[in-house]
Amino acid sequence: MDVGATEEARSHHRKALWKMVILISCTSLILVALCWPIGGNSKESARRTANLSNLKQIAVALNMYTADNDDRFPPDVSSVAAVHGLLTTYLQPEVRMVSNNKGSSAFLGNGSLAGKKGAVIAIPDLTLVFFDSAPWPEVKRAVTFVDSHVKFLKEEMFQEAVGNRWVLPEVAQR
Repeated sequence: MDVGATEEARSHHRKALWKMVILISCTSLILVALCWPIGGNSKESARRTANLSNLKQIAVALNMYTADNDDRFPPDVSSVAAVHGLLTTYLQPEVRMVSNNKGSSAFLGNGSLAGKKGAVIAIPDLTLVFFDSAPWPEVKRAVTFVDSHVKFLKEEMFQEAVGNRWVLPEVAQR
């Protein structure tokens, strides 16, 4: 048996093994680099979705409270914190009463609804109730309406609604 030939074969196998390890490592790094932004966007998307879900459940709880109290809104709807004690019986325990927005931790409210009868709200699907205290990075705010639907509004549209006595202009909505 030729000892030099077996040593040469082992050396060749070691080189091939190292090449394969390096190739797999480089491929893994490239895949991680490609997937990294996707993971970040999905986390942000999940936070936005959870935020809208919490707002929706809070809005439904508010409507159930209103229905149980002679069609009247609570005496203070300036924020979700103000109605927290009144709505807890209508909410699941896992509902967060604060915003998931990094720039805002509070849901504020339309104080002009305090104590009003629901029937006097002329356009419930355009009248804001609760909203994020600050816009999200895309310059949008999570908002809920008297009829319990939720959505993200562009900041300009939100400011216009606030200036229009908390009601969205119908043209923009329909």
